[in-house]
Amino acid sequence: MSDISKWFFAVNEPSLTRDPETWEAMILTAVESARQNTSLDPHLIFDGDENNNSFFFQKLRSLGVKILTHRVSFFEELKSFSNGNEGLLQILSGAFLRVEIPLIEAEAEFVLYTDCDVMFEQNPKLNNLKPEYFSCAPEFDKENYSDFNTGVMIMNLPRLRHELPAFIEFIRHNLARLHTFDQDAYRLYYGNKADQLPLEMNWKPYWGASSLAEIVHFHGPKPLWARRLMANPEDRTIIDYHTIYHWNISGYEYYLPKWLNTAAQAGVSI
Repeated sequence: MSDISKWFFAVNEPSLTRDPETWEAMILTAVESARQNTSLDPHLIFDGDENNNSFFFQKLRSLGVKILTHRVSFFEELKSFSNGNEGLLQILSGAFLRVEIPLIEAEAEFVLYTDCDVMFEQNPKLNNLKPEYFSCAPEFDKENYSDFNTGVMIMNLPRLRHELPAFIEFIRHNLARLHTFDQDAYRLYYGNKADQLPLEMNWKPYWGASSLAEIVHFHGPKPLWARRLMANPEDRTIIDYHTIYHWNISGYEYYLPKWLNTAAQAGVSI
């Protein structure tokens, strides 16, 4: 068993309210895939009121998920920056939840963080991953580790905790520069200090099918949107999704049925 056992993921209530079919399905499927294929201990960081969706949270707890209620400490700055744009505030306050995992988790030295749109294909090999600060894999180009993706991270919590006050100050004063929000914050603040995460731990469907993939990340078209594109490949409602889907249609044809099968096993009705 890996000595990195705790898995964190995060969502806020507005995301669940705005698009419950997508977010609840992705979270339950991610958790079910982890339950079936890994020894990870799942923790959901949630900004909101559980009572507004008690059935969903009861289901998560029945699957072994620990729910940790938290709002980012710089929420008011995010609200001011959003200037009345509630959609932007929802995105920002959800995306930056991962930044404060070092405040939330006091016991583990290293943890796994993922976005909600992942599926565990096998137990990730985490034993020897001890980054100086954090590890990330590339985003689009498999060779470009400087253009990393924060959708999957191994986090060194003591080092990140020590750096956190300065990192939060950097975020507060640079929100206008952070076009991809938390991802740009990590890239700009830490620069080349990110360690390299194996590609198999943040594998994208647009890279094709791989028997080595451990964590599949539906970066770009989410599963339900990929299903829509599979039914109508010329759907251009979201042009970026159309473009990414066409990079490797066979990759989506391989991973989407796996995701849908796991979703069904999790009791997701979609």
